[in-house]
Amino acid sequence: MSKTISNRFALTAVINGMTLRAQVIRDTTSAAFFQFYDKDAAACIPDWSNTPFGPNFHVEVTDAKGTAYNPANLTLMWNGTAVAFGSADGNGVAYNTDGVLDSGTVKTWTENSVTYFQLVKNIFSSGNDDNDQFYVTGSVRLQGGTMQSFRTETENVTIIKTASGGTSYYVHVEVTDIQTAGGTGTCTAHLFSSATGQEVTSGLTYQWFNMTGTTAAACTAQKGYSGMTGKTLTVPEGEVNGDELFRVDITLNGKVYSGYGQMHDWSDPYFIALEETSTSPGHNYGWVDEDETVTVTAYIVDKEGTVVTSSGLTPAFTILDSGGNALTAGSGYTVNNTYHSVTFTYAQIVSAGGCVTGYATAES
Repeated sequence: MSKTISNRFALTAVINGMTLRAQVIRDTTSAAFFQFYDKDAAACIPDWSNTPFGPNFHVEVTDAKGTAYNPANLTLMWNGTAVAFGSADGNGVAYNTDGVLDSGTVKTWTENSVTYFQLVKNIFSSGNDDNDQFYVTGSVRLQGGTMQSFRTETENVTIIKTASGGTSYYVHVEVTDIQTAGGTGTCTAHLFSSATGQEVTSGLTYQWFNMTGTTAAACTAQKGYSGMTGKTLTVPEGEVNGDELFRVDITLNGKVYSGYGQMHDWSDPYFIALEETSTSPGHNYGWVDEDETVTVTAYIVDKEGTVVTSSGLTPAFTILDSGGNALTAGSGYTVNNTYHSVTFTYAQIVSAGGCVTGYATAES
């Protein structure tokens, strides 16, 4: 499988001055989009093939005014390939057929006019030990009956490799965006243990930071934050310039584990859009093949998706390796401050553990 670059930003279709925003929404009572993989025991933790199974998710589509649309004609794209499903059973549940994923790995059903997907088998193994990614495409009916297509943001499904006899930890940050009417957003931190696959809930201390590139500024009450030393950080809209990156440091038994969450403020006039270009004419978006070099460029755009050159905001990148550690510009990737872009070679992606994750924020 190719190596992957992923990011957390996508502004999709512009229709009549309106930008559609399509998001994958995970049921927070279900598993997050990651698994520990014990290389010695060849076992996935938690085991998605047993109840309560893996992540359960659906798609939400809204426009720049906050109007919600009913997504239809959904296609699940896994590692760039459409997932095919068989016929629904008597309960209305269909399972994927053999292809990019083993048959029976994903089930889908519709409930109260909402289409759901859930992973019900493990996807990682000795033959698939790098991150996977997916997105969902579909269409919505606009005013006047016009059908408009959409694509969600790309979601990473992350593998954390471990070895038997030791315990590894992984930080997952769940983010609630600031909506079009304004208000606050939240970041909630979860620390998972490879020993059980479950969340650690005791003996933890938390500290939250607002990131500008790799520079961390502690979140304080003076700036309107609350919960700065707790599991959930509440963020005022004045602290989010369209897109903002937050880091949490969780201390357990004297060791610090860090995680990142990207927040959008949909009431803001400006956002960040990313453009991915490649030295390869047959580039597969989100992937890096051998001998290929990929560049990701950040632009400040308005709610209609138009590039704004006089916003007073400057994009800044934070780049992490497969283990969630910050990479150093120059050795881990190349940065161009003039064009607000970062460039990766195939060798750099491999050195980063097979994938990198990129976040962009806009600072004045």
